[in-house]
Amino acid sequence: MARYGFCGGALETKTLILFALDKLLPGGGEAGCDELMQLVFIDDSVDYFVFSQCLNELAESGQLLPGTEGAQACYAIADSGREVVAVMAPKLPAALRDECRRRAEALRREKELRQAASAEMVRGRQGVGILCRLREGKTPVFSLEMAVGGEEQAAKMMKAFENNPMALYQRVMEILDGEGPGQNGG
Repeated sequence: MARYGFCGGALETKTLILFALDKLLPGGGEAGCDELMQLVFIDDSVDYFVFSQCLNELAESGQLLPGTEGAQACYAIADSGREVVAVMAPKLPAALRDECRRRAEALRREKELRQAASAEMVRGRQGVGILCRLREGKTPVFSLEMAVGGEEQAAKMMKAFENNPMALYQRVMEILDGEGPGQNGG
């Protein structure tokens, strides 16, 4: 397993947290604590308790702006936090910065995809159904409407689609391309 570096103390840990948020949210927005942990907990470079303490100190100092996303605490980076990143991030190990950037890009794409997917329950004379949609920007990419066994099944299927819309899209495309199971290509 490749080693990416180690944060030697609170200053480096705070810098890494701010750097991670800056890379995840270059245009602003908020990130949950679990998302931050995905970005910062690289190769055991940060201890959970140090991370928690640093997160609180950054919020108290105003470099992070606390908020809520549903029931979960989340954070946005303040302008003063971005200024710290500009000065201090180059002092982090290059491999640690690169891995954090890579993870931030993957997480940003995943968040955009989740926001681009929607599922809704539809009720008609024949019963309950679901309508699943996937967009890229404002362009519709995929839409599927189907009847289901009831509201409980509809809720379960809607959640599954919203959690991983590309899985359904890719599977449908494989089948339509003739590459699915039981077809010549699969």
